[in-house]
Amino acid sequence: AKPDAPPEHRITLRVWRHPVALDEAHSYIGGTATPWSCGESTRGHGGLTPRLDATIPFTPEKTTFERLRIPIETVNVKGMLRRTALFQEILAVMLELENPHDYPPAQSLAYRFAIWPDDEPEKSPLGTKPDLIPKEAEGDLISKWLPDPLARDLIIVPQTQIDREDRCTLVRCAGDEEGKDS
Repeated sequence: AKPDAPPEHRITLRVWRHPVALDEAHSYIGGTATPWSCGESTRGHGGLTPRLDATIPFTPEKTTFERLRIPIETVNVKGMLRRTALFQEILAVMLELENPHDYPPAQSLAYRFAIWPDDEPEKSPLGTKPDLIPKEAEGDLISKWLPDPLARDLIIVPQTQIDREDRCTLVRCAGDEEGKDS
């Protein structure tokens, strides 16, 4: 997409994560949390972060979720492919997150896309979780899932925050080794 894309062709991003015990978290992670949408937990803040400080331009009739990963993750600087500042920020958050479903280290830096169930996440009830875009739908146009990018944000969900049955979870149930009852 062209850098001068009109505002309706830009996507804002947020990150969703499990609640974090603020007395056990790095201040950067604790500082990304707001008290809303944090789930019914006494462990601290969690859930949906505020909007990240970057917008991603896209072409509604051409851009798929697969293709959107490129401008999120990389930028070409003088012929050299580098990580974007946005992706470095996302990686920093992902590296600090707990891995309650015991994914191997290589999968700890993977992420999925999701959409919030309504247009006003700040007013969503506690415990609200994003709706994951199915893996097999990442070849779909973004506009199919996000028809109005001004009304809704695209959410990045780190793989470690998704259980083995492909659901966003708030916490792992005690004694649930496979994370299937989260």
